[in-house]
Amino acid sequence: MKNFEVIVEAAYHLSFELKEKYVNIDWSRIQGLRHVLVHDYYKINPEILWNTKDDQLYNLLIDLETVIKTESEGF
Repeated sequence: MKNFEVIVEAAYHLSFELKEKYVNIDWSRIQGLRHVLVHDYYKINPEILWNTKDDQLYNLLIDLETVIKTESEGF
């Protein structure tokens, strides 16, 4: 759960402009997860969190690697 908190907190602090540039990433769901993890943690269903890890985390990693690569070009 703490690893998810780190991921969603980092995403929360990204600029609006960056998020608008990469609309293929569902930033609103990531921020929604942040809200639950930080404020409504007593509502967390461990099975859903585990399934999220299995079903969606790898694709998010691929998307974020693309963002990093694209944004770091030219530096």
